[in-house]
Amino acid sequence: TLLPADPESIESWMALYEVHGASIAVFNDFELDYVEAYGVKSHITKEPVTEHTLFQAASMGKSVSAFGVLSLVQEGSISLDTEINEYLTSWHLPYNAMQEKRKVTMRRLLSHTAGTTVSGFRG
Repeated sequence: TLLPADPESIESWMALYEVHGASIAVFNDFELDYVEAYGVKSHITKEPVTEHTLFQAASMGKSVSAFGVLSLVQEGSISLDTEINEYLTSWHLPYNAMQEKRKVTMRRLLSHTAGTTVSGFRG
């Protein structure tokens, strides 16, 4: 296992994995509690990362979305096993032959078994 020179330093981990810029946000009780920016947006321009720099969330959004959905399930606002179109208002998931056998539910969407997953996303 590779370890950076200083395992307690974020900059040291960034150097080890050749990450030019990063930011950390910590939420406490649903409120932003701490933000720290590190490095540069581009190794060419050397423009620094700030607390306002936007990063692509990529797969990190999956756990955040799941947390939100499961919070709604816990409070009884939605069910994991209700057909998803019962909750959608401004748009509905188009029906296809696969849905005739097995409805698209929040449980299936969260587990990537609903047949809606795309392979990759460039941002």
